[in-house]
Amino acid sequence: MKRFKNKNILVTGGARGIGKAIVRRFIDEGARVLFTYYLSEIQAKIFLKELKAKHAQAYKLDVRNRRDVRILIDDLVKEYGKIDILINNAGITKDNSIEKMKHKEFKDVIDTNLVGVFNVTKAVIPYMISRKEGKIINISSISAIRGIAYQTNYSASKAAILGFMRSLAREVGRFNIKVNAVCPGFIETDMFNKLSSFSRNNAVRQIPLSRIGRPEEVAGLVAYLSSREADYITGQSFIIDGGLSI
Repeated sequence: MKRFKNKNILVTGGARGIGKAIVRRFIDEGARVLFTYYLSEIQAKIFLKELKAKHAQAYKLDVRNRRDVRILIDDLVKEYGKIDILINNAGITKDNSIEKMKHKEFKDVIDTNLVGVFNVTKAVIPYMISRKEGKIINISSISAIRGIAYQTNYSASKAAILGFMRSLAREVGRFNIKVNAVCPGFIETDMFNKLSSFSRNNAVRQIPLSRIGRPEEVAGLVAYLSSREADYITGQSFIIDGGLSI
C-alpha cells in the first residue's frame, strides 16, 4: 500500500534504531524520505545502499545547532518544494544517578532531545503554515510517563516533549497541522542492548506481553499517525510498551 506517494517526509536521527525502521516503513509506502544523522555517517551510507531507493537521502545534522537546522530545512524545501511530515526522532541518553550526573550530561540530553525538537520544528513549521497542511510526530518515551531511575535528564527531556506537543497542537491546529507524540517502551535497539543482561531480563519481567518491542512496531504506529486515517487526531501521546505502563 502506497499511502505516502508524493509525500516528502523528514526523519531526524534516521540512520539507526527506531528512526531507521521509520525511514524504511515510509520508503516501502511510497514516500520520499529525507533523514538526518549526526554521529552515524557510516551507518547512514550503508543504510542508503540497503534501501536501494532513489527517493531516500541522508544529511548530516546536529539538531542542537539552530543555524545549521534552518539552512538544511530551507535547502530541502527549495529542492523538493515541501515537507509534508516531520518525525522528530533524534535523541541520546546519558544515564547516571543524580549524585554522579555531570552538568554536561544533563545539558547534552536536554539540548539534543528537547531543544533539537524545538529547532527542527521551528524551521519546518512556517512552510507547513503557508500550505495549511502538515503532520508532526515527536518520538518521546515511556520514561516521560513512568519515570525510570538514573534517567532524570532523559525523562525530563521526553516529558517536556509531551508538553511541547500539546501546546503546539493547539497553536497550529487552525492551519490544519496535526501534532502528536509516540512513547515507546523497551524496544530492541542499540540503546536497549547497551543495558546489562540483568537490566534487560528485569525489563522483560515487568512487561505483561513478556517481550521487548520491535522498531518496526513503533514505525507502524508512526505511519498510522502520519496517514490520512489519523486526520482527526492531534495533541495526543500514544504509548507502545507491551503494557509496561499499566
